[in-house]
Amino acid sequence: MTETKAQPFRSSNQDEFWMSERIYVTELMNSPEEPNLSLAKFRVLEGVTTQLHSIGVQEWYVIESGTVLMNIDGDTFDVKSGDCFKIEPHQPQQIKNTGIGDLVFQSMCIPRWTPDTYKNLED
Repeated sequence: MTETKAQPFRSSNQDEFWMSERIYVTELMNSPEEPNLSLAKFRVLEGVTTQLHSIGVQEWYVIESGTVLMNIDGDTFDVKSGDCFKIEPHQPQQIKNTGIGDLVFQSMCIPRWTPDTYKNLED
């Protein structure tokens, strides 16, 4: 059996940045060294609705703070702090921050998210 030695790695961009999806992103773990998984923290400003989109990978949300109206493949859900949500690959998705203050959540993707997995459904 071949053993792989444990090695630390980092995401190439750990600073919060703006995406045209109308959302702020911090890549917590997203690296070619670990292609099977990515983890990011997202922040949506009060009253903002994100871009309707889909991604080609499995995604899970964990809501850290705030309340949100989620539209997943045409179905809507009221989701709040502490709730988790699973989104299948290629499902249309959009969220609206319905609370007071920023909505903050984490997203885990399997396999890892890369820009080529993202599809804007508004254009």
